[in-house]
Amino acid sequence: MTYFVNNVQENVYTLAYEGDLLISKTSQVDSYNAREEFEYENGYLKFRKKFYFDEGNYIPYITTQYTFEGGNISEALESFTYANKSPYSLHQAYTHDQKNNPFKNMNKYFNLIYFDQAIDGLNTNNLIGNEYYTVGELGAPINIVCEINYNSEDFPTMIKRRYAHSETPITITTIEYQ
Repeated sequence: MTYFVNNVQENVYTLAYEGDLLISKTSQVDSYNAREEFEYENGYLKFRKKFYFDEGNYIPYITTQYTFEGGNISEALESFTYANKSPYSLHQAYTHDQKNNPFKNMNKYFNLIYFDQAIDGLNTNNLIGNEYYTVGELGAPINIVCEINYNSEDFPTMIKRRYAHSETPITITTIEYQ
C-alpha cells in the first residue's frame, strides 16, 4: 500500500495476513524502515510490537499488551526499551460509550493500520476517557476525556480530546459519513 501527500509518495506499507488476521505491517520511507507485529488471543489483539531498523536488523522498542472487555480495550500496558535508556512501562485504562464506532462495519484487522488517538477499529464503541501513568513512578495519573457529538444514528461526528483539568483541546477529529 502506498501513501501519497499532494501527489508525493510519503510511505510504502507492506501488510502481511494469516487469514483475516493482520500479523505485520512494514513501512519504508527513504532510509527509514519500521515494522509492527500483531498477536491475537480469541480473535482480539493481545500484543502489538514495534521495531525500528538499524544496521540490517529490526530492533524491538515498544511492546503493548491489551486487555479487552465487552469488545473494547479496557487496559493497555506499554513497555519501552530504547538503546542507552532505562526501560519503562506505561499503564493505560480506558472507558467507552455505548454508541457506534465509525469503523463498526469494517474489517477490524484492516483497521489496525488506521490506529488513531481519537478513533480506531479495535473497539466496538467510542473512547470517552483514558487514564495513564508510568509504572513505578510517583505522581498523579494523567486523565484525558473525549467530548463527542453524534449524528441521528449514534455515530460520532466530532471528537474533542482534552486533559480532564483543561478545556483546551489536544485534538479535534471531525468525521463525515457518505
